[in-house]
Amino acid sequence: MVSLPKAINPVLDGSGVNCFIDQNDPDVWFLAGTLGGFAERQCTIPLGRSIFFPIINVEASFNDTEVSNEHELVSFTQTHIDDIDVRGVQVEIDNMAINNLDRYRIKTPVFDLNFVEDNILNAKVGMSKAASDGYWLFLSPLRSGLHTLLFSGSCLSGKIRIGARYILDVN
Repeated sequence: MVSLPKAINPVLDGSGVNCFIDQNDPDVWFLAGTLGGFAERQCTIPLGRSIFFPIINVEASFNDTEVSNEHELVSFTQTHIDDIDVRGVQVEIDNMAINNLDRYRIKTPVFDLNFVEDNILNAKVGMSKAASDGYWLFLSPLRSGLHTLLFSGSCLSGKIRIGARYILDVN
C-alpha cells in the first residue's frame, strides 16, 4: 500500500470509503490492515472475488529502515514477526473462528517496492529493495449478502496491537 499516498490509502481509512481504490484484479479483492490500532470499515465487494488480507505483518526496505543489505531486510522482518504470539492472532468470519492461523505465515523473498510521495510510512520516495513477513489469509469468495470479518494480532510484549473489523457487502 506504499504505492498510494496517505490521502487515499485504505490503510489509513477509518471508514472503508477508500476500500475500492486500486482494486484491479478481477478475481481478488485486497483488504487493508492498519499501521497500529483498530479500524472499523464498511466495504462493498463484487460477488465472485476471493479476499486477501494481512492479519498482522511487517515490511522493511532500504527506504524506511537503517538496514544496509538484503539479508538484514529479511532478518529484520523475521525478528519482528517472531515476536508475535500466534495464539493471540485471530480471524473470525460471521462469528466463526478460523483456526490454526500459524499455518498462514508468509515470508517473502526480497522484492522491488516503489514508495510514492506522501507515503504511509514516510519513507524516502522511489524504488527500493524490500522484504515482508507476517500472517496473511486468502479466502474463497463469500456468498452474496452482508458479512462481518474480524482480524487482529499483537506482539508478545503487547506494545503493538492491530486489527480491523470489516462489514462486507458482497453483491
